[in-house]
Amino acid sequence: MSGRRNIDYSRPEEEEDCLLHLVKTKAEEDQLFDVVDKRNDDILQHQEAAVRIIRTAISCLQTDSANRPSMSMAVNILEGLVDIETISDYSFLTWTPMERPRRVDASSSTTPLPVTLMK
Repeated sequence: MSGRRNIDYSRPEEEEDCLLHLVKTKAEEDQLFDVVDKRNDDILQHQEAAVRIIRTAISCLQTDSANRPSMSMAVNILEGLVDIETISDYSFLTWTPMERPRRVDASSSTTPLPVTLMK
């Protein structure tokens, strides 16, 4: 729905590179539509449904299984038959990403390439 990778180290430093952290922030701010891909006309026409799908997915990710909806409840939520329960604590969406990979300048490398890569 977002059109983004889960982790995207190519994003500028001032932008969020971890999708999960962005979703957590936007959920806490009640601005989940901000994470969807605005280039998708179908999503733009169905904003409420898009947010319902994201909220349902978040609800299914809760650490405590007692707080997660059953599969039949998730279907009912997605179909708009029942409202999703409000989540007050999004701490379960916390994840510590790995360090950004260092960029290596291959032109200054003194390590010889294997013969198979030189062909």
